[in-house]
Amino acid sequence: HGLWPEWANECGGTALDINALSSIRSDLEKYWLSCPEYGSDNETFWKHEWEKHGTCSGMGQLEFFQKGLALRQQYLSKCSGGSTCTVCFDKTFATLEDCPGSETMV
Repeated sequence: HGLWPEWANECGGTALDINALSSIRSDLEKYWLSCPEYGSDNETFWKHEWEKHGTCSGMGQLEFFQKGLALRQQYLSKCSGGSTCTVCFDKTFATLEDCPGSETMV
C-alpha cells in the first residue's frame, strides 16, 4: 500500500505538508487509500506513510508520493494475480531486486 524504503524507517525530517500534494491528490485518493486496519482517513494515512517511509527515501514529499504512484502504474500488470504484491528496487528505485522474505517477486 505504498513505497517502503527497506533500508531504514522513521528517519525524521519535516512533517507532511498535505498542501504540497495538491497536484496529485486526486490520484492519491484513487490509488493510495488508507488501510482499514488504521481506522483513519487518507490524510492521516499519508502522514504515516511519509513519517515512517518517505523521510528515509531521500526524496521530497511530492516526489516520494509521485514516485510511488508512478511505480504502481509501471508495475501494476505484474501484480494482478493476488491481493498482495511486492516489487523491490535498489535505493535509486531504478533497478529491480529480489525481495527478501517475500513470496511474490518481480
